[in-house]
Order: sequence, then structure tokens, then C-alpha cells
Amino acid sequence: MGTYGGDEVNAVVLDVGTFSLRAGFAGQDTPMYVVPSLVGYSPSGTPGDVIGESVTNQPKQQKRLMGTNQLGFPRESVEYRRPIKDGVVDDWDAYEQLLDHVLVDRLRVQSGDDGSPLLFSESAWASRAQRERIAELVFEKYKQPALYICKAPVLTAFSAGRGTSLVLDVGHGMASASPVYDGLILQRSCCRERLAGGQVSDLVEKMLAEAEVDAVPQYRVAAKEAVGERKPAQFTERKWPCAVSGAFDTYQRRLIAHDVKSTVCQVAESQAAVASLTHMPAVQYEFPNGYHRGFGVERFRPGEALFTPEEFAGLSAGGDGGGGGGDGGAPVKMEVDGDRAAAAADGKEEDKEEDSGPSGAAEEKLIGLHRLAMLAISKCDVDLRHAMFQSVLVTGGTTKIPGFLERLQAELYTLAPQGVKLKVLQPPERDYPAWVGGSILASLGTAQQMWISRKEYEESGKSLIDKKVW
Repeated sequence: MGTYGGDEVNAVVLDVGTFSLRAGFAGQDTPMYVVPSLVGYSPSGTPGDVIGESVTNQPKQQKRLMGTNQLGFPRESVEYRRPIKDGVVDDWDAYEQLLDHVLVDRLRVQSGDDGSPLLFSESAWASRAQRERIAELVFEKYKQPALYICKAPVLTAFSAGRGTSLVLDVGHGMASASPVYDGLILQRSCCRERLAGGQVSDLVEKMLAEAEVDAVPQYRVAAKEAVGERKPAQFTERKWPCAVSGAFDTYQRRLIAHDVKSTVCQVAESQAAVASLTHMPAVQYEFPNGYHRGFGVERFRPGEALFTPEEFAGLSAGGDGGGGGGDGGAPVKMEVDGDRAAAAADGKEEDKEEDSGPSGAAEEKLIGLHRLAMLAISKCDVDLRHAMFQSVLVTGGTTKIPGFLERLQAELYTLAPQGVKLKVLQPPERDYPAWVGGSILASLGTAQQMWISRKEYEESGKSLIDKKVW
């Protein structure tokens, strides 16, 4: 195969998550494009539609809508699909349309020998069938010269300059704890649960509803006037030439909840400290229609679900971001150099360690992020556990909520064996560390042997793909 290393590489790095897709060229510090991992379908002729290709397996009159601008324009009829669910591809038609938008429309990647090697990140539990399907798209549809698929936790550890680490990734729809040792992922020790940013956003919406706040989206506001705190909003309703779809309105309100989560919410030092936070100053937030108010102790509640999901009735491990119910108090047996530590709320030990298997099956009960991390460490070899405790690498946009790192470290201290050194770290960029790691990896001349060329693919077929995945 040709040389795909060093300065001559013009590789494209793609990190497709449940909430957003990050894409750009290797060697850059940040991705060139960050777009929602969402595809909208709207009948042609609807105001604001951008003419494009007809959607695969859809009536020809439907148009695809992707990117912040297209998705943010009001339409009379629109349907949304997320191609990624629980960290794996769930809708291949929408996934392919999203790749078309990024590779062809935005990055304008050429095909054939003039194309660019593509590096994809994937979740720790992605299947062989998914990798083979991606290889088909890369080599048979886009006709790119080379491909490499790497586990996202490995890339995250690489971006932080650590070959050995426990990567705790709290995304939008799934949280996972993945041990990485010497640049290789320990597949059988990976754990995950459907407790992440999506559930926190759900609780933020519930918080706003209980406060009787009408989160009017920006598209409905033509003009607004300044009002006092908690006073009714004074704004002029924007008129649109068509009736706006309810799905679009729900999507816009969801974005407001996401913003409130990012700017207002906070995680308490401990569960017991929540009740004593009444003295904490309120954080002000202004909604798009001009209404503004302060949020006091209630802003600590949504983030609390990440550590004590058993305290939240209705919080389940299924649905858009989240997963199935349960008491969340599943105990974890921990042994480090002969010392036992019970990683459970009740301090008890289970007689037998739970084994999620090589695919890292999602936990049936929500157990909290600190217990998830302890469960992953407990599944590692005893000789590796000290190294994992000393390098707990936290990533994901949800982990940027103020107080999250301190709470995680405090909870882990209560579960870890006595005398174990514990260090919770964060990569330089928590929003897209896997992309940054891929950008570094794909630009290294010493990594040229990792690429799978189109010629190799044509000679060996799909079986070659699974042999070159870290």
C-alpha cells in the first residue's frame, strides 16, 4: 500500500457521537466541523428547505436537513432521526446521509487515489458488523484510499498522553467506563449504563416545569423588552408563513434545557450536602423571550442523578438518553492486592463479580457513575487496578458541570480500598478528546502501518477490518 504517514497524510478524522459529529483533518487542534448527529426529513416545498438529494428509501419529495442552520429553521412538517443510539449505529440510512453532508458537502473530500484516508472512532462495544458496514461505505461508495477504525477510549487516553487509564465517558445517551492498558482496550472489563447527559436534560425540563417556566424558543421571538426578575415576559411573537411543526418546537425547547444544564446546573459535594445548600447564591438565567430568574438549590438536583439515580422516581435505563429503572444500588466486589472494598451504597459485597462479557453489555440497573467506574476496575486483573485508580480520565460534555470532578473523586474515595492512590484527571478538551486523539494519531508517520488500503480490502475482504482495530 502507499505511504499514509508523516506530513503527506491528509487524513480525515470522524468522531460520530449520539449528540454531535466532529470532523476535520488530521494534525489540527480542533475539528473543522461540529454538527448535530441528527437528520431531519421534510417534504419539499416547505419554506426554508435546501435543495438536496432525495433521501434513501424515502419518497422523492422528502428532503434531508442537516447542520445547525437547516435544523434550526422552522418548518411545517419535519421528522427527526438520530443515526446513533447507545453509541452504535441504529439507522444506517440517516448515518450515510450524515456522512454525505460532512465528507462531500462540507469537507469536499475527493474520491479515488486523490481522496483522503479516513479514521473513524467507535465505541468500546461496537460490533464487527458495524465496522464491516463502515468499510463498505468507505471503500465502495466513497472510494477512499485507506481506512482505520479505533476505539474512542483509546483515542481519548492518547489525547491526554496516557497509555494506561480508566476512561469514564459521560456522553448524551450513554456513560461508559473503559480500562485502557498500554494503548489497548480491555474489552471484557468495559462497563456502560444508560445514565448520561440525556437524563440530566430530562430532569432540567422537569425542573423548569415545576417552576412553571415556559421556555419559549428563540424562533418565536421577534422582539423583547427588559423585565424584572420573575416578571412575565414582554415579547413580540414572530410570525411565520406556515404552522410550525410540533417536533421542531420540541427540538428547540430541548436545546434550551441543554443550555440550562450547561450554564446553571451544579453538582453538590455529596448527597447529604444537597439539603444544606439553601444558602448558596442563585444563578441567574435569561430565556430567549426575556423572562429571567434565579435558580437556587433546585439547580443541584438534575446533576445529582448521575450519582444517586435510585433517588429519582421515573428515571429509567431506556428512552432517549437513558436507561432502565432500578434501585441503582448494585454492589461491586473490589479486591486490590488482597484488600476488599465494597463499592455499594449499603457497604455490602456481592459473592460473585458481575461479568458483562466482551461486548460490555449495559447494566440493567442504574448504579451511578462512581459505581460504574468501580465495577470496571473490579473486572481488571488485580495487578492493573492500582494503575487504573491512579489515572481515572473523565470526558464528555456532561462532566463539565461545575462540581462534577470533585464529587466523583469524593465518591470514589469512599469506595476505593484503603491506601490506594486515586487521581481523577481530565483531557485538555473534554468535548471531543477522541477526535483530538485521532487527529494526533493519524498525523504520525510511525502510524502508517495501521491503515487498511483499498487494495488490501479488495484482496482480503471484510475479514481484514477486524484484525486492525485497537
